[in-house]
Amino acid sequence: MDEDVWEFIWMKFHSTLAVSEKKILLEALTCSDDRNLLNRLLNLSLNSEVVLDQDAIDVIIHVARNPHGRDLAWKFFREKWKILNARYGEALFMNSKLISGVTEFLNTEEELREDMEITKMDYQFLIVYTISFLSLELSEHYNSLKERPLQFQKIPTKYFHMLSPEKDGDKEIR
Repeated sequence: MDEDVWEFIWMKFHSTLAVSEKKILLEALTCSDDRNLLNRLLNLSLNSEVVLDQDAIDVIIHVARNPHGRDLAWKFFREKWKILNARYGEALFMNSKLISGVTEFLNTEEELREDMEITKMDYQFLIVYTISFLSLELSEHYNSLKERPLQFQKIPTKYFHMLSPEKDGDKEIR
C-alpha cells in the first residue's frame, strides 16, 4: 500500500464515529508494506488521544503479524516496554495479550533471549502474568471438562452371554 492510500485510510479512521469501522480501518493501516508508515503507526499508537489504549495493543500485534513489520513491532516493544508495562501492567489481560502477540513470531534463540532480558525488568509482573496465564488456562480446561461426566465405572474383564428362547407374547419363536 502506498503512502497516499495509507493517508486516505488514516483520514477515514479519524473521521468515522463507528467503533467497528475504526477497528477495521486501523487494522488495514497495519497491512502496509512501507516500514516507515508502520513505524509511524506504532509511534502514534502511544498517543491515547489519537489511538485508544485498547486499540493500541491491537495495532502493535497486527504490525507484528505483518512480515514487513514484525521486526519493527519487536523493536518497538523492547524500546517502549516500560511505557507499555506502566500503561497496561494493571490490566493483566491486555498486557498478556500484548506480550503473546508480539512474541508469537520469535524464531531465533537470540530473539528469545532478548525476550527473557526484557521481562527480567519486572519480575513481579512476570510472576503475576504467569500465574494469571496459568489460571486462565486452567479455568478454560476446567470449564470444558465440567461438562463431561466422569467415568468411574469398573470395566468388566469377563463377559457372559445367556441364551434363552425369544417369545412373542405367549408364542415361542423358533
